[in-house]
Amino acid sequence: MNNLIIYLLDENYREEIERLLPPPDYIIKMVDDLSEVISGCQTDLVDLILVWPANNLAVADLQVQLKKNNLESIPYVVVVRKPQMFQELLNSRCLDIIQIPIPQKEFLLILNKNLKLIHAPSTNSSPEEQEKSVENSNLLNSLDRLNQNRENALITVTQSGHSGRIYVNQGEIVRANFRALESVDALKKMVGLFEADTMIHLTDVQEESATPAETTKVLRDLKNFFAEQQRYIAGTVSPQETLWIQDEDSIKIYSPEDSKRQILELCRKGESLYQLLMIMNQDNLEILNNVNELLQKRILLSDSMMGAEEKEQPKRSILSRIFKRIGKIFKKSPQNESPGKTEFEARLDDKPSIDHLEQSSELMAGEGELDSDTRAKIDLYFKEIYQ
Repeated sequence: MNNLIIYLLDENYREEIERLLPPPDYIIKMVDDLSEVISGCQTDLVDLILVWPANNLAVADLQVQLKKNNLESIPYVVVVRKPQMFQELLNSRCLDIIQIPIPQKEFLLILNKNLKLIHAPSTNSSPEEQEKSVENSNLLNSLDRLNQNRENALITVTQSGHSGRIYVNQGEIVRANFRALESVDALKKMVGLFEADTMIHLTDVQEESATPAETTKVLRDLKNFFAEQQRYIAGTVSPQETLWIQDEDSIKIYSPEDSKRQILELCRKGESLYQLLMIMNQDNLEILNNVNELLQKRILLSDSMMGAEEKEQPKRSILSRIFKRIGKIFKKSPQNESPGKTEFEARLDDKPSIDHLEQSSELMAGEGELDSDTRAKIDLYFKEIYQ
């Protein structure tokens, strides 16, 4: 049983909705006032809100009121009549967009898919992330499935405020864009963002074809590209590992047009490899190749590289202090030298007392850098030599 609130913005759809969503599978409450939507969410156990038919203002007001009343956890799906409204609502926080008219069977398939996600065992992921994991294992698989089924769809790919769109008409990719990138360049960038949120909206696509090659060949090339990218990453650093510049002056080595300089500029305050792939417009393989070169030259350092150096430095520092203090213990004092004595006899006369050695050992221990076992070994060494 699914409990739905229908935020009805056109009374002409009331009878159609009642026929489409009959009990007991669906328990629906239709209201035409936003305050009643909020009241229903506060008093009843609501699985989903359907805004029907949606418009920008109504959806914006709904988002504001849900947030104001701490009801943001309740998902909503918008139903639109025009392709233009579909495009305008893509950046809203809705769980999905359904464009009508479509066959009843297809409508229920989309609606039930979203209800299935809502009723799935609770996780820490958002509904969009759940959809990504349940419905779209990755973007390539989604494109492949749409191509085989000859379906129409608009795919949105979003990551940290960056978004792209792929238009599919009867299984063929007709247009793709990601920021300023178009066509195959945009597809490569989106496929390379393997942690991005991907959503498929089944809808008619009015876009004209701007992708010159056949979709089957494009998909084959994209699969090869993605495999090559993963091989590069496996030989470089972890995608989430932060990269840092070793020296600010190293930036000046490269011209402003060189993409290596852009990488160094972005890594001034630390940036992950994955973020570099997302932010930069260059081909991902070019970025990975440049990062690898900068790491090999140690112009860039990763967290793991810096961690290894920091672990080694204290070891060298401790040993250096030990030998320095031992050197001070054995250092001769000119005023203690006796005429006529051999160098060996003079050194014996200059031998420090046990009290002095113990004091020196305590002084080293006072630095707080030696463990008790190490201090004991040093004490034993001195006593065996001088007693």
